Amino acid sequence: MVKNIPLLYNNTPSQRTVKTSCWLMVMAVSYNALLAFINANIMHISNAHVMIVEILVVLSATFLVIQNLKYVSALLPTLIFIGISLFLFLWVSFLNETIALKSIRDYYNIAIFLLLGTLCNKRAIILTFRVLSIVVFTIMIIEGYFTALYVSIFEPAQYYASTRGMEGKYNDVGVFGASLSFEGRFSYGIFDTHRLSSIFLEQVSLANFSTVLAIFTSALWSHLKKYDKIFFIILTLFIILSNDTRVGSVLALIIFSGFFIFPMLPKYTNILYMPLIILMVTLLFYDPYIHTLEDDDLKGRLSYSLYIISDMSFYDIMGDSLAKTGLAWDSGYAYIIFSQSIFGLLLLWLYTSLIVPQNTASRKRLTHGVNLSIFLNLLVSGAIFSIKFVAPLWFIIGFLCTNRLYSSK
Repeated sequence: MVKNIPLLYNNTPSQRTVKTSCWLMVMAVSYNALLAFINANIMHISNAHVMIVEILVVLSATFLVIQNLKYVSALLPTLIFIGISLFLFLWVSFLNETIALKSIRDYYNIAIFLLLGTLCNKRAIILTFRVLSIVVFTIMIIEGYFTALYVSIFEPAQYYASTRGMEGKYNDVGVFGASLSFEGRFSYGIFDTHRLSSIFLEQVSLANFSTVLAIFTSALWSHLKKYDKIFFIILTLFIILSNDTRVGSVLALIIFSGFFIFPMLPKYTNILYMPLIILMVTLLFYDPYIHTLEDDDLKGRLSYSLYIISDMSFYDIMGDSLAKTGLAWDSGYAYIIFSQSIFGLLLLWLYTSLIVPQNTASRKRLTHGVNLSIFLNLLVSGAIFSIKFVAPLWFIIGFLCTNRLYSSK
């Protein structure tokens, strides 16, 4: 069934290493929920605590990778990716006369969780996503039907006020403010009060998790048990319907519809997605008269994103406008260019498109799903760099860079 793939049974990390890699990925996804629980019930948590915990998780992942370099796949291209990222970090820092830590952090997290994923095996990654999905689903039920209990456990509004300064005025519900529905906002009508967030505490990351789960289900379909397939599909749909995610809805439809199509496409045709997406959105949706984000409809979001890009100067494109990143969170492409220069965008495009060998159906489904997910999301958000999205997505990518999907171990 699978050709030209040597089964490297002796090239397998210890079970302790495999379990640790999974725990670190899960910790990256859930540490905000743990800190929110502490903030709500034990002691005050500040932004410094959040930064320290993330640094510890990333450093632990780095240490584990270094300890197990002989088992790591895709090491050379990833080191090149890190090296170029470091150069761009120094370049942007020099131009802006500051230390652009956010720039190197975004790309380093991508690289390290990919390498971490190469230390995993089939049994462990399936079990990890099964347990993680059960937890996400359970908390969603509590949040949707017992909202007061959910708020008492995590107090999302208070947590983001304490750690990000994002909720200057608490809402009546107590959830993350941006997850509250408002008149005219797109909705499937499942929950009238707010869009669910589960352990992610804010709605965007839960929406992104639905995409990650769809990609995981599609790529590992033939290796999943029947009840896993049913559960993952139901959970993906439940997240979409209860989160009212427009991008997530489109991506899930494309990923599952492309299950039979992607394997038939020529290798590396996924490299065309970014330029084609930008071109098609420009032709179909761009309104040059929209210069603000007043309307939350599809045309308004996309036009605003493209407006920021079209309004860039030469200095913006070259990375000499780091201060503008705060204004570009609703335009991921602009955010990358402001923080990494145009060369950073090209680097991410090539690395995402080419890092996974495309010699099996699973790998083709993965790469097409990943490229569509990242480059469609960048039209409306820079949230692809949130560690809650980076960790599970790039962990899966790293695992599919290995040959352990086809091993019995």
